[in-house]
Amino acid sequence: MQNPNPDKISEKINERDVLEISQSYPFPIAFYVKKIADSETNLQKLCAVFEALESMISYMDLLMLALYLQKKEYEPNIQAAAHRLECPCFDDWYQFLSVAVAHLPDTHSLISQIKKWYESVVNKKEIYIQEVVDYKKVETELGTLKNLKDIQEKLIPVLHIMLDNEIAAYYQFCYSSLIKILKNLSFLKEYPLLAFDNTSESKSAKKLIGATRNFQSTPIYTKQPIVGGQVYLYDPGTQQYCSLHPFIIYQECYYCIREELHETWEVLLFYGRTSSRIAYHGCVHNIALREQLGAYQTLCQNQPKEQLSVKDIWERAFQATE
Repeated sequence: MQNPNPDKISEKINERDVLEISQSYPFPIAFYVKKIADSETNLQKLCAVFEALESMISYMDLLMLALYLQKKEYEPNIQAAAHRLECPCFDDWYQFLSVAVAHLPDTHSLISQIKKWYESVVNKKEIYIQEVVDYKKVETELGTLKNLKDIQEKLIPVLHIMLDNEIAAYYQFCYSSLIKILKNLSFLKEYPLLAFDNTSESKSAKKLIGATRNFQSTPIYTKQPIVGGQVYLYDPGTQQYCSLHPFIIYQECYYCIREELHETWEVLLFYGRTSSRIAYHGCVHNIALREQLGAYQTLCQNQPKEQLSVKDIWERAFQATE
């Protein structure tokens, strides 16, 4: 893989863009952009770039997965990709993104926006790479997102033996690529995350926007039935709220309480499951919760099952024995 030259980065980073992302994007993205700025060394900054990449993709995946399950329509490719998210690695998140973009119908305005974004950062080839593989020159054209993912996969195993100037060069290139990808995601500002308070008197919610965890409650006026304590995605076009439970939750973290941190509530993203718990990834702690498993199992059980004819069953059985 080529060592990028920091002096030849195609786009100069506008710090106002970075500030806008950290203040007005959904928390799972904004937090890690601020973490990059707060990190001290180039190694820490590069690792934070990779964290931001993973959080961005998993956040997009969970939005599309929640919208897909809400429609209760069976799509075999999405079902197979979603099943792999029960014990995910980063490649599973990336594959789900590509599968969902290819097979999800445009039943929600956000899905249409994500497909346009995917076209601009994956299918639009902007990176040209020359490599020597098995003593042969190989030329490749990649989209910005695919190239950043490939760099992460190749660097993670060797970060501890890289020289400082190599890390600095890769950091500047990867950071520039990440900000360019995130600028194309500006439409997410139109679809805020709302964590509704668990009260019966009136509807109020915290907007999970920006990089800090001190979210403030604001009154919400809607006739739509809302389950208190759950996180919703707001669609400005239809003025409807889509529940993201149990894929994205907002609750108090007992690790934060035990460590006596100033902020103890965490935005937690689904990160797989065990036989008895749902695993969540938070900005400070990872946590496994037993109480969310029932909601996840109910959601999966209510999905339509694939309809197979006798011929289909016979063909699959025959293929399995070959």
